[in-house]
Amino acid sequence: MLWFLIYRDPRRRCCNRRTKNICEPNREAKSSVSLRQWTSLFRFRAMWALMLGAFCTGYITWMYQTWLPAYLEMQQHISIAKTGFWPRCR
Repeated sequence: MLWFLIYRDPRRRCCNRRTKNICEPNREAKSSVSLRQWTSLFRFRAMWALMLGAFCTGYITWMYQTWLPAYLEMQQHISIAKTGFWPRCR
């Protein structure tokens, strides 16, 4: 709800003539990206790092939210409610 109150559509916003002259060509530009341009992204090491990071983040998220709680409950007999607490040793 807060976003709907704050957001202002840039197309409906009043702006001065100089700003309008700068923005109009960008709004009207239609560019299509070719397959060759998409494949050129794979030449960059940073892109490979981003893809690896996204994969690892997804895998780790899956592991901690689905697999680990089930493993702790079924194999280690630790309830999900107690997984956040480490028992004190005597």
